Amino acid sequence: MINLVGRYTPYKFHSLLKENECYPSLENLISSQINFYNWWKKSNSGFIIRHSKIHKKFKLLTSQGVTYFSSDNEACVSLYESIFDKPINIQSDLFDFFKSNNLKVGIKVGKSLGFKTGMANGICRKYQLKLSHYIDAAKDLDLNDSIKKRAAIYLSPLNIFLTPNPNKFQHHLNDKNIYDVGENNIIKEHLHSHLIKDILATENGRYAYKLYCNMCEINFDEQIEKIFSIREGAVLFEFEKKVKKQIFDKEKPVKLYTKRKQSSGNTITLRNFILKKSYIGKNLTIVISKNSETPIFNYNHDDILNQLGERITKLPCWSKYGYYTKSGSVLPKFCDKLTGIKMYP
Repeated sequence: MINLVGRYTPYKFHSLLKENECYPSLENLISSQINFYNWWKKSNSGFIIRHSKIHKKFKLLTSQGVTYFSSDNEACVSLYESIFDKPINIQSDLFDFFKSNNLKVGIKVGKSLGFKTGMANGICRKYQLKLSHYIDAAKDLDLNDSIKKRAAIYLSPLNIFLTPNPNKFQHHLNDKNIYDVGENNIIKEHLHSHLIKDILATENGRYAYKLYCNMCEINFDEQIEKIFSIREGAVLFEFEKKVKKQIFDKEKPVKLYTKRKQSSGNTITLRNFILKKSYIGKNLTIVISKNSETPIFNYNHDDILNQLGERITKLPCWSKYGYYTKSGSVLPKFCDKLTGIKMYP
C-alpha cells in the first residue's frame, strides 16, 4: 500500500507510481503490446470488448460474422493484472487465453460459457488505484467503428494509465472538486504522455507504441508531437482520503417510493431519484415530482448511469437489490456536475 494523499503535478504523481512499481515493468508492457497486436492483426473474430448501449454485457454475440464477448471492466483489469507477472502471450484465440489463464470477464456470466467470473481488483486493493483509458473504452463509439477496433481500445496495454480510485479518495483538480481525474481529458494527456515517454525510451518501445497507434486508429506522428509538447505548470491535482461517513450510499436498502404516477412513451414520473438495473437499455426519461402537477427535475436514466459508471454499479445496494435510490424527491449531490439533467423552475 502506498500513500497517495497529497498535491501533485502530473510528473510528480507519475514518478510516485513508478518508484513504487505500481505499473507492470516497461518490458512487460512493451512485450504484451507487441504480442497483443500480433494476435489482433490476424484475428477476425473472438474479441472481448467493453459493453455499451448496443453491446449488452455478459453476452456472447455475433455480428456480421464476428463473434465477440461484451464485458464490464473485469476483463480489462484481469488482463492487465496478469502483465505484472509476465508478458501476455496469446497464441491463437483470445477466449482460450482468458480461460486457460483464469482471467475474469465479468461479475455475472453464465458458467456455460467457460469464463471465470468475479471481481478483478488486485490493483485497487494493493495500490488503491484504478485503470483509466487514454482513449475511452466505455463511451459509445461511432457505429462504423468495428468490433475489432473496440477490442484494441479496450485491452491494449499502452492505452492504460493509473489513477487513484475515486471510491477511496476525493479528487481535486486545480483546487476544484471533481469525481475522477482519470476521466478528465487534460489529465489523460499529461499522465499518458509521461508513461509513453518512458515506453519510447525503452528497447522496442517506439515500435510497440506505433503498433498501438495503428490498432486504435490514431496518428503516430501527431501523438509523438503532442506527447513532447505537453509542459508542466498548468495542472495541479490533490487527493484526500475519504472517510466512511463521506460515502453517499447507505448499505441498507432505502425504502422505495417510486410508484409510477404517470407514463407517456419512454417518460415516467416518479417521486424519488433512482438508477435501476431493470431500467437499463429502455431509454427512459425519468421526471421527479412530489405530485403530478409540479415536476422538479428530469434525466435520461441510461445517460446518467453511464456517466456515473462504477460509482453506482460497485455499490453494495446495486449488486444486492438491483438499484440505487435517493429519497426526498431531490437530486443527489454527486450528480450536480453531470450533464443532461434538466431542473424545472
